[in-house]
Amino acid sequence: MSEETAPGASRREGPAGAGPGGERDGRLLLISTAPPSRSDRWLAMGVVGGLVAALVAVEPFAQVRLDGTQSLIPAYLVAVLLNQLITAVLLMSHYAVQRSRRVLVLSAGYLFAGLMIIPWALTFPGAFPAFGLDARLQATATIAAVNRLGFPLFVLVYALLPERSTGQAPRGSSAWPLTAMAAVVAGTVAALTVLVALTDTPLPPFMRDAHSVATLWRVVPPAAIVICAAGLVVLRARLRSVLDLWLLVVLASIICEVLLLGYLSDGVRLSLGWWAGRVCGLVAASIVLVVLLSGTTTLYARLARSVLAERRARESRLTTMEALSASIAHEIRQPLSSVVLSAAAGLRWLRRDTPDLAEVEASLQRIQAVGERAGQLLESIRMNFKTGAAQHVEVDVNRVIEEVIARCREETELDRIALRIELGQTLPAVAIDPLQLQLVLSNLISNALDSMREAGGRMRVLRITTRWAPDEVLVSVADNGTGLPAEHRERIFNAYFTTKAEGSGIGLMFCRSIIEANGGRIWAADNIPHGAVLHFALPTAPPRGPLRPQE
Repeated sequence: MSEETAPGASRREGPAGAGPGGERDGRLLLISTAPPSRSDRWLAMGVVGGLVAALVAVEPFAQVRLDGTQSLIPAYLVAVLLNQLITAVLLMSHYAVQRSRRVLVLSAGYLFAGLMIIPWALTFPGAFPAFGLDARLQATATIAAVNRLGFPLFVLVYALLPERSTGQAPRGSSAWPLTAMAAVVAGTVAALTVLVALTDTPLPPFMRDAHSVATLWRVVPPAAIVICAAGLVVLRARLRSVLDLWLLVVLASIICEVLLLGYLSDGVRLSLGWWAGRVCGLVAASIVLVVLLSGTTTLYARLARSVLAERRARESRLTTMEALSASIAHEIRQPLSSVVLSAAAGLRWLRRDTPDLAEVEASLQRIQAVGERAGQLLESIRMNFKTGAAQHVEVDVNRVIEEVIARCREETELDRIALRIELGQTLPAVAIDPLQLQLVLSNLISNALDSMREAGGRMRVLRITTRWAPDEVLVSVADNGTGLPAEHRERIFNAYFTTKAEGSGIGLMFCRSIIEANGGRIWAADNIPHGAVLHFALPTAPPRGPLRPQE
């Protein structure tokens, strides 16, 4: 496969798999390699349609002389010269990256066309009389004929050349081929200029006088049209890149230029048709330059976006690590406190005059259970931050709630908080990692207990309910504590937002990430007349892959 046929590549947007420099499958998406998009094709057709419309509009007035316009020729020549030379330089830079023989030939064509403007301008009758190079009548026409036939020939060679690609990065320096090509082109143009303008070598009789062409000139336009038509056919048959597409437009512009200069204006210089042809020539000289500049701008924009994306990804990784460390500290605090309390209790039983070994054993068993629980919490947190690593099994929500309540019952009794557990019967299983579900419930219950500790002297009640809604299981954790201000209700699940003096702002964010990663939703509401309710819902249908029963 040649370098022009990178499938699925796009010049407008970086495709999936494209690298930061606009690469796909190791190949740069330059205009000489990227396939044309639909918008490219429509734009090219629009430009050709505009040229044809201008050709039709000018036809009735093509031979009207526009006297006094000769002073515009230097500006026109400078514009064409700069466009051709800049295009040649940009194509050389493409060759330095791609090392395509076709691109090297095309850059030689633009360099040749640009350099040929110089002797054509210096020999044009009356354009630069100070140089004294306008003495020979046939000099300008001879140079124009060579240029008219030469550039389309370069494009035709570009279209006919096969592209040899090894699929590897170019090796060696590109300076030698580019220097040799520029030297050959410049030497050819210089030799032709000396031959035509500075010697007495007989020249073909293309002009009758300074304003009218001779019969021999009538051969040049059809020859140029035939070469352009051949280039159009070959390029259309091998249309593989954006550059190929716009070279079609260039050849179409040259055909319009030839028709206006050679036929509609009847060879009369400085007529409306003649100037219209020159405008078409300027368009032909500018099209590839505009496309090259546009492609370069696109690549730079893509590179800038990729740098910004990489910076955001790096910041995101730092934020994730901070969230991970905060989550570990947040979730491991309670197990560590339980370990300390159980160890202290065991030591007290051992220090009695008659040690109670049964109580010591019970304390050690609690320490073992809490340690295992802490390990499970750490693993659950790690899995949550590792994409696709969590296991999804069929989980009985009621069973998980009972396990979590059993672990926090001692805490609720010490704080004199009444538990109201209302679990729906025959609930379907949900698909989630049971450790993650325990983590969510522990967070919600812990927040509810903290809220009720700050409440007044009313009776404190923690209510946990479950019920089955269509296609999902709903869980609610309600307290009659201090409640949530309306302005905080939508923000409590944001990272680092907290209403507690010593809160980290991680717990509820962590809960939301778990629930949403499992296809669920979580939200907060008021508990009338006091407190708040946190609801979450999990889908009953398996979200992905086959599930296995909860162990």
